[in-house]
Amino acid sequence: MSFTFQVDQPDRDPVVRIRRLEGEAEALAFARQLQSDWPDHQMIEVRREGELLIRLRRHA
Repeated sequence: MSFTFQVDQPDRDPVVRIRRLEGEAEALAFARQLQSDWPDHQMIEVRREGELLIRLRRHA
């Protein structure tokens, strides 16, 4: 399956990554990795075929 990951950051354009993964569990794991890679993110959205599956927000 193909998943689209969008990382929203303050004062920057969003970063978009597209990955082919086996399922939603792998997509969630990759989203969690993105949280670590961009600690200043505001939100990470994961979509499959345009449908929003996961939204992670940064905790203050």
